[in-house]
Amino acid sequence: MSFWITVIIMALLIVVVSLLCSKYKKPIAYVIPSGIAILSLVLIVAAYAANLHAVLVYSAALFLASAPSLIFTTVIQYFVSNNSNKV
Repeated sequence: MSFWITVIIMALLIVVVSLLCSKYKKPIAYVIPSGIAILSLVLIVAAYAANLHAVLVYSAALFLASAPSLIFTTVIQYFVSNNSNKV
């Protein structure tokens, strides 16, 4: 149960940070979740090789949080850009 709570909290943090950074430069909103996904995959491989179970669980949670946050950020940016074009 606490694993999924951790995933939800991480996803919310990733979305908030990427949306706050997107005010300055639009591509940053997509780079942050994608970079976190790549970093978490590297951590998964390293944790599996070093037999570090706690790091493996947290890096899997980080990977599971980065995918929906990338989708959510993309949808939000789409609707924000469509609303700004209508004005």
